[in-house]
Amino acid sequence: GTITTAQLPIGAAGAITDSGVLDIGGTAQFTTTAANGSVTLDQASDIDGTLGVTTDGTGTTSVTNLAGPIDLGAITTAQLTIGAAGAIIDSGVLDIGGDTQFTTTAANGSVTLDQVSDIDGTLIVTTDGTGTTSVTNLAGPIDLGAITTAQLTIGAAGAITDSGVLDIGGDAQLTTTAANGSLILDQASDIDGTLIVTTDGTGTTSVTNLTDAINLGAITTAQLMIGAAGAITDSGSLDIGGDAQFTTTAANGSVTLDQASDIDGTLGV
Repeated sequence: GTITTAQLPIGAAGAITDSGVLDIGGTAQFTTTAANGSVTLDQASDIDGTLGVTTDGTGTTSVTNLAGPIDLGAITTAQLTIGAAGAIIDSGVLDIGGDTQFTTTAANGSVTLDQVSDIDGTLIVTTDGTGTTSVTNLAGPIDLGAITTAQLTIGAAGAITDSGVLDIGGDAQLTTTAANGSLILDQASDIDGTLIVTTDGTGTTSVTNLTDAINLGAITTAQLMIGAAGAITDSGSLDIGGDAQFTTTAANGSVTLDQASDIDGTLGV
């Protein structure tokens, strides 16, 4: 039911749900200890402190309809869904066994996560208005699902792939930091700003099936493949350790590159 308190720890050997509004002045911690108990909260609640969650076994976590911003503390769960009328940030590590979905619904709320987290499933994000998305310092590879946001920054210690469409209103910066992580995006995505890429070691970059023109910013990678349904231009230097292939598939798209770039392999257009 309705709970108003300065701090809230809840532990149960089963599911935790809500039917009333929570007004928590500080930290809220929810823990399920048996029966694959999930945490499912969907009232217009307000948590002024950190949200911490641990679920048992295959138990999932869904905390949506929050009335303001939220700071995510340590969360260990099989699947995570967060919805807030403001920014979503983190101060603790997320260990998510499956998909993770973040949605901001008001106040141009951004998603800014920079802890050493692990998301084993797909990352799905929708931000309100001019809200941006930055998910960096991930401890392993990441699969990008449907992401709609004003600007996108992803950093992962492994490969970055996509299984959903990216609709990015501005720049997209994608960085792999370990494991020779490659960047492989092949959905029908749209990046309105500049594409910036750095891959680790022998990691390659392939961004194809773009639905419109693309501007290339600074890109450092072992091999580069770009495919766009419009012009391909550059505003940053390309440092390509091997081959570079550029393909335009519609709109009489031209390839126009004039920065001080270096392509060590073969140029294909």
